[in-house]
Amino acid sequence: MAGIYGLNAYSNLFGSSSLFSTSSSSSSSSVSSMYGNLSQYSSVKSGAYFKATKAYYNKMSEMEGKSTTKKKSIGMNDFYGKINQSTKMSESSKNISAAKTEANELIDSAKKLTDTGKDSLFASKDKPDKDAIYKAANEFVTNYNETMDALKKVNNTNVKSAGDSMTRMTSALSKSLSKVGITVGTDNKLAIDEDTFKKADVNEVKKLFNGSGSYAGIISSSATRLSTQAVNEISGYSQSLYSNNGSYLNNYNSINSGLFYEGFF
Repeated sequence: MAGIYGLNAYSNLFGSSSLFSTSSSSSSSSVSSMYGNLSQYSSVKSGAYFKATKAYYNKMSEMEGKSTTKKKSIGMNDFYGKINQSTKMSESSKNISAAKTEANELIDSAKKLTDTGKDSLFASKDKPDKDAIYKAANEFVTNYNETMDALKKVNNTNVKSAGDSMTRMTSALSKSLSKVGITVGTDNKLAIDEDTFKKADVNEVKKLFNGSGSYAGIISSSATRLSTQAVNEISGYSQSLYSNNGSYLNNYNSINSGLFYEGFF
């Protein structure tokens, strides 16, 4: 600012209309310009021009100082606010990511039961391997419960809605599950009794766990939706902070407005 105003003052004194101008004009205009420039020269010589200029720049510096102080205050408040918001996002993203991991493991365990090909656990009609079926079912129950535990820490409604569909389906089939030794607790978690499960009619077990339309198949579909939704939400958090080239986006633009940087200088 000072340099610009100083240049204007210099131009006014020594510019094209100044005492030292070389442009041609009428004699009367030259005389008038000469007296005007002599007046400016007198002000400079007496020190009046210098005093006025100094007072002006002191005032400008004072105003700029107040403005900078205010901007610094706003900038730091904005900075700490964004730090807190970023921390909350980080915690939420971490919990969603954990739920996604558990959901993927649930999908994998469900696949071992739902597969209908030649390697299916239920492929042998004469003598199915009940030990292998129980082992797969027990793994499914464990991963189901771990997914439920992970969802308790998630506060994102889009992700939790996918988990809610699992608990609704489990509740609806609780009686059928109990016939094969799987009970549903008040916390929506499953418990499997090995003896009851192995003694149960294998056809009843197959109805519940084999094929895409079975209970295990529907739970797997819900878990897939949960995992997909979790990925979308995590991606949304990262994009709200940074773009592909590392610049801030969305509600973090205020940091780039200058207040953030002025808070440090």
